[in-house]
Amino acid sequence: PKNVLVFEDSLDGVTSAIAAGAQCVMIPDYRVDNGNATTEATVVIKSLNDFDPIPFGLPPFHQFSKSKMNFKQIKH
Repeated sequence: PKNVLVFEDSLDGVTSAIAAGAQCVMIPDYRVDNGNATTEATVVIKSLNDFDPIPFGLPPFHQFSKSKMNFKQIKH
């Protein structure tokens, strides 16, 4: 699990990922847990567009631009 990176939107999911020994990126969902973040997460971001892979030892998204990444924006 130490080489696993989990993306989660719920507090329970983050707790489970950390308990398993994985690193966890939390993207709080305002429809789940009122959008509350937790200090247990390795990092908390507002959107997948904000994810920086480099601190996790992953290659940069140099071949992509945010305008080409088709993440659906949810309005709250």
